[in-house]
Amino acid sequence: MKKLSIFISTNFAPVTLALICLAAYAPLLPFTGFYGDEWQIVYEYFIHKGAGLASYLYYDGHPLATLSYVLSFNMLGIQPFAWQLYSLILRLFAILGFWMVLRRVWPQKPREIWMAAVLFALYPLFYLQAQAVAYYEVWLSYIFLWLSFYFSIRSLQEPGRFWIFTLAAVFFKICQPLSSEYIWGTEMMRPFLLWFALDQASRVQVKASIRRVLSVFWPHLLISTAFVIWRVVIYQSPVKFRAEPRLIDELVKAPWATFQNFAKHLIPDIVLILFTGWQKVFQTTTFDVSILFNLLAFLIASLGAVLAWLFLLREQGNENQTLRGWTTGALLTGIATFFFGLLPIYVAGYFPSNNSEPSSGRFILGSLPGIALLIVLMIVFFIPEKKRQALFFALLTGLMLAWQLQAGNEFRRQWAAQADFYRELLWRAPSLSRDTAVLVGPDALPVLRGSAFTLNMVYEQAPTSQGQLAYWIFDAGNSAIRENSPASANGVELQDGRYSTVFSGNSQDAIAVDFHQNGSQCLWIINPDQGLYTPQGNAFGRVSDDPVKKYQIIEELYGNVKSPAWCYFFEKADLARQMGKWESIPALWDQAEKLDIKPANGPEYLPFIEAYARLNDWEKAFALTRRSNFSAPKMEPALCPLWQRLDQELPASTGKSIAIQKAHDFLVCQK
Repeated sequence: MKKLSIFISTNFAPVTLALICLAAYAPLLPFTGFYGDEWQIVYEYFIHKGAGLASYLYYDGHPLATLSYVLSFNMLGIQPFAWQLYSLILRLFAILGFWMVLRRVWPQKPREIWMAAVLFALYPLFYLQAQAVAYYEVWLSYIFLWLSFYFSIRSLQEPGRFWIFTLAAVFFKICQPLSSEYIWGTEMMRPFLLWFALDQASRVQVKASIRRVLSVFWPHLLISTAFVIWRVVIYQSPVKFRAEPRLIDELVKAPWATFQNFAKHLIPDIVLILFTGWQKVFQTTTFDVSILFNLLAFLIASLGAVLAWLFLLREQGNENQTLRGWTTGALLTGIATFFFGLLPIYVAGYFPSNNSEPSSGRFILGSLPGIALLIVLMIVFFIPEKKRQALFFALLTGLMLAWQLQAGNEFRRQWAAQADFYRELLWRAPSLSRDTAVLVGPDALPVLRGSAFTLNMVYEQAPTSQGQLAYWIFDAGNSAIRENSPASANGVELQDGRYSTVFSGNSQDAIAVDFHQNGSQCLWIINPDQGLYTPQGNAFGRVSDDPVKKYQIIEELYGNVKSPAWCYFFEKADLARQMGKWESIPALWDQAEKLDIKPANGPEYLPFIEAYARLNDWEKAFALTRRSNFSAPKMEPALCPLWQRLDQELPASTGKSIAIQKAHDFLVCQK
């Protein structure tokens, strides 16, 4: 082990950080895509290019990021893998930038700084790396900020090149607010880093040192102040409460009540961010190695833990550095960064402990460097012995790695479910009339959050000049929809939208879709023959088998749309049944049988049973009825009405009479 650890030295620190970052996020990178609110950003670019991004960001509250988004989309397009890789590379450089800045301030504490960088990379409360479009800007902003800090520190430490480094620092400082607002408060880390970057002898002369720090800090404070004034006073989002400084407004109106509300949330936020947020890494499902992915995550996490252990065993640092040089500096810098990082979030009226996960994790992004420093200080204080400290942090690294992999795997599952939903929907409904609402159940809603815009992309429908979208996704459990009677001629008005885009439709012009992300069944557009009839969502006239429909977008987003899975054959057969094209259905069944592909469950036999019956192959229809009934419990409520309808609608024949009687006896249908 000693022979191996000799290669893991201070010079190897950036490589070890890169390896740990890649271990946490790279394995699932090809299998993740776009999620939630990201879909509107992708849609706006897809439809309106840069103008769409500018409009969205203006409404969303951070228009200064427009240039960053336009350049990024022009470079990457709407390729999910490209965005995932892009965001990961930016995060990697942000981690290395953090390490580089701290090394410039405390060069004699390499192990503590390395631990802080690992925590910055893996902190478990933020686990949204898969949302690349939403958060790439944060890592880009951190890169600019760290470069600005780095050149500020060098301008202080190397007076001979003061102006060169100052100009470089100012340039990157101007770039930083133009990429993300999440870390505007992190700017207040700069004066603390500048102060502790001075040597011990210089800091003794307090007034002179303060003047030196201020001579470097004032341009950045001026730039930050100008951006804050613009953001708080000048800019006004068209969306109420989206970009307003609610805390400031509330302080003016009711200062004492606002202070009480602030104090009520502050301590829970501190506890959540520094302590209870760690419970994620200890959830029992992570340790169930009978699950293949968990075993893979365990192996990767173990390798990361070993790497951390070897590095920390090898890297001892300088034990003679004074207490004030590191502990005091890291403590003051950490506390200041922690609270100033949260300040923009508080001003906007958000509290991490008062919001649901995982989106609440984004509120700690500005505090992340301070959190990392404070956690390292706690570890060093409670575990001063170096070897035990190395072992503890190695185990912590492994746990954080395993958790980030688990979180990424959940995003992988959601992306795979999205792909299944849209592939199958296009197979089943190659063309869909405008102003159609798609009603989905509770199992599909988490997967499809925000993807009403995806629906408009998949069907390649642009909004009207008034911003009217062609489609929208609604919760089928909505009480107004659920209580709508089929006798109600007018239906229920369905309206929704976001920012400058709106949807207006009617429940009578909706299709109801039954989809389960666990893959237990194919996507069903609900119809009476499946025994799943509901009054709403049966406007089958809005679905057509338009042969002109192309699949470029679905293939670009999710891959090849024509994979030979069972659901392909079912959706095509169900569509053919709707269109009355019975002759095409047996060929689909024969092709599936040749590929040894079988229905996922009983109801998915129904279009094939009906097709064989209508083509006068009653023997095959009854055989499939038996298979359907054996493949799922309680199929009689779906099969009996089908056979009764076939008896009523099809002409009499000997084969029909025999099959009807056999089906009636087998299913025990009531007449």
